[in-house]
Amino acid sequence: MKILILTIKGHIYGNFILKKLLFEYFPDDIFAIFESTVLLPSHSDSKALRKYLKISGWYYVISQVFKVYAFHLLWLIGRILHVKKIGSSFVYWKSLNNSYLKGVKSFDVDNIKSSRTLKLAEWIKPDLLISLYFNQIIPQSITSLPSLGAYNIHPAKLPEYKGISPIFWVLAENRRDTGITIHEITQKIDEGNIVSQAEVSIGKNDSEHTLYARCTIIGLELLKDLILNLKKEIYPDETSSEIGGFYRSIPTKGAVKNFRRRGAKFFRFGELVKNFDQL
Repeated sequence: MKILILTIKGHIYGNFILKKLLFEYFPDDIFAIFESTVLLPSHSDSKALRKYLKISGWYYVISQVFKVYAFHLLWLIGRILHVKKIGSSFVYWKSLNNSYLKGVKSFDVDNIKSSRTLKLAEWIKPDLLISLYFNQIIPQSITSLPSLGAYNIHPAKLPEYKGISPIFWVLAENRRDTGITIHEITQKIDEGNIVSQAEVSIGKNDSEHTLYARCTIIGLELLKDLILNLKKEIYPDETSSEIGGFYRSIPTKGAVKNFRRRGAKFFRFGELVKNFDQL
C-alpha cells in the first residue's frame, strides 16, 4: 500500500504517530510524507507570530514557543543517548538511524494548493491519505487521488469541537472529557463523515501537553485499526459530523485568561522530559 502522510514539520504529536506507523506498525508499506513548513497558511513566520500575539497575547505565544524549543532540545538529547532514555517520544523521525528511511520520500510543503504539490501527489499515486494534525486546507484535487480515501485525525470530539487548538479549548472551557476523532477529509473543515472516535477523560492535573499526548496515543490505535481494516477491504461505518458543534479559531486573550484562572497549564517542566507512555 502507498500511504501519503500530511503533517507539520517538527509537530511533536504528529511525529510520534508517524514514527509508529513507519517503523513499528507498517514497515512493509510505501510512505511519502508532506511536511508543512508554515505556522499559518498564506503567512510568513513573522506575520504569523504577529497575528498570534495580537489575538492570543504574549503568555500564550511564549509558552508555545518555549515548548517547541524544549522539544528540539530533547530531540538532540535523544540522538546523543541513541533514543534510549530521555525524550525518545520527541525525537524527529528523520533523525532515527533506520535503513528503511532511504525508501521514504519526504517533501517540504509551504502551499498544499500549489501546482508543484499537486504534481508530486499525482506522481506518488497514493492508495491512502492520512492527515496528522496538518495545518493547511487540503484541496479536493489531492484528497480525491487515493482509492481508499483521505482521512484526518482530530484531537477532540466531533462535531462539538471543530477547528483550531481543540485541546486548549476543552481545558479553557473546563470540560471533564474530550475525545479523538478520525474523519473523512472534505472541503469543510472538520465536517467529513466520522469513521472512528474514542472518548478521552480529562484528569484534574492534565496540562495541554499531557492531554494532547494521551489523545495522540489513543488516536494512533484508532488509525492503526483503520489502516489494517482498509488493507482487508473492510470499510468503516460512517456518521455525519456536520450537525451540531461550532468552529473554534485561534485562542483569544480572554480564553487564555480563563485557561490560567482555572489553574490549567500548557505544560509542566517535569512533563517535558518524560516519554508519552510515562504521562
